[in-house]
Amino acid sequence: MKTEWKFKVADVKYNALRKIIRVYDKPDHFVEVDGTMEEAVYLNKLIDKVVCLSIEPVKGKRSLTANAYFHVLCREIAQAITSPEPFVKNKLLHDYGCPELTEQGENVTMISNIPEEEMMNRSDIHCFPASITLKGETVYNVYRGSHTYNTAEMSNLIDGTIAEALGLGLVVKPDKEIEKMKARWKPD
Repeated sequence: MKTEWKFKVADVKYNALRKIIRVYDKPDHFVEVDGTMEEAVYLNKLIDKVVCLSIEPVKGKRSLTANAYFHVLCREIAQAITSPEPFVKNKLLHDYGCPELTEQGENVTMISNIPEEEMMNRSDIHCFPASITLKGETVYNVYRGSHTYNTAEMSNLIDGTIAEALGLGLVVKPDKEIEKMKARWKPD
């Protein structure tokens, strides 16, 4: 959920010691944020202007190491089963990843005449065939790329990918390293 407030900036004060910026709309009403002197100077230019303040929850970010490790495991699994890496990645995103959603929260699907094998080997879009076809065309479920995942989503993807790798007898990072990665993720 996202909330927005529109107000006219009456004053901006900067506390250099605490690195805090206060943006006032009235003498006793203000928003306080962490910030730099440069940001305070910029905000000072907005005095007497109407601004919009947006507030929304911050999604936990996954570590870049986790995403890189996911791709390493995709490559190793692909080699082990002699399948193209994009196919493996799309399959893992289907099994353990997150679907692309519309603004209404519904799964995104697409209908295409592109053959399943070709579609599954694409890396520009992450799709997996649904169990239906329409007039000779395939319905595909669309999945988000792993670079968009928050910590909980990435953790689930890594756990599932590790399980697949272990099932093939592949060597994965030691449990201690995986636990360190998970600790850095701080799942939601």
